[in-house]
Amino acid sequence: MLQLGTLKGFNSTDYRAEVQLAGSMAAYLDNIPVARNIASDQMTVGRHVILAIPQGNPKDACVVAVWDGAAGGGGPGGGASTFLDLTDTPASFAGQAGKYTKVNAAQNALEFGQALDDHHARHEWLGDDQLNTRLLLLWLTRYLSNDWRTMDGWANYITGSGSISWDSIVQIRLHTGAINNSHAAVYIGVGAGISPQMANRPILFHIQTDGAALTASEIRFYALQTGEAYPPGDISKHIGFKVINGEIYATNADGTTETATDTGVSMQPAYSVAMLGIIGDGSSIKYYVNDVLKATHTTNIPPNYNYRIWCGINNTAATDQRLRFHHVNIFTG
Repeated sequence: MLQLGTLKGFNSTDYRAEVQLAGSMAAYLDNIPVARNIASDQMTVGRHVILAIPQGNPKDACVVAVWDGAAGGGGPGGGASTFLDLTDTPASFAGQAGKYTKVNAAQNALEFGQALDDHHARHEWLGDDQLNTRLLLLWLTRYLSNDWRTMDGWANYITGSGSISWDSIVQIRLHTGAINNSHAAVYIGVGAGISPQMANRPILFHIQTDGAALTASEIRFYALQTGEAYPPGDISKHIGFKVINGEIYATNADGTTETATDTGVSMQPAYSVAMLGIIGDGSSIKYYVNDVLKATHTTNIPPNYNYRIWCGINNTAATDQRLRFHHVNIFTG
């Protein structure tokens, strides 16, 4: 008897083949002799073959002819009947649950991509890419700017030769002047406090140098607990950032001890804008600079209530240190 099949493998040394019988996904014949009058270069996986099976005994089968045809052998037309039968797709479904197919980088085959559930979870709240999408919501919150002093109870804090210029709806200039240890700061002095780290409320500071390197300065952008003295120090109860001589640190303190991490980012005139974000969940605080996670703190976390915003600069030498403070966004939803 003669039987149609699809070539699944060929050993040119032994001149033997593996064949899938037409009409069956499970019926395979292995180690079948191939007629020597068939050139080895014709024995290409996926081609149709004819098997001679004397008296229907598979042990005596032999490949006697081969011609072009699609891989598979699952039906009369010889086409693929499952995804895995195709020659340009993955060979197994093992470990690929929930994933989707995509064209590979070489643009010549399909492969499995990231699971759809994993993909969207990364961009949801508290996913590893949470801040980028969360910032879209932050831009919808209220701006604290030229009307801050009336809407949000903002006030000036100035010592020594410090000065403050409320330039516009999106910019305040803070200058220390040339007298050593002078301060220029703005802060929320009245109104309702916020609880950022316990309520998963992101805070975004947008700051910029004012045309010169910060060579002798200390800048603090804090969510500062009500009752802490002005100007705040390293161990004042706070979460936020400090910038020492242009180097940005993530910082928080419980009134006794500070936890601080050098973010490795410098505020220099050539790259002066810093988008600083903080997010907390009560047991840890995450610190981002320019949307990149730079530190996660779990120690010396202050209490979780009644915070006000402090944004200020002081000099540590007799030189004018200058800063532009664009805005603060607090997500309150």
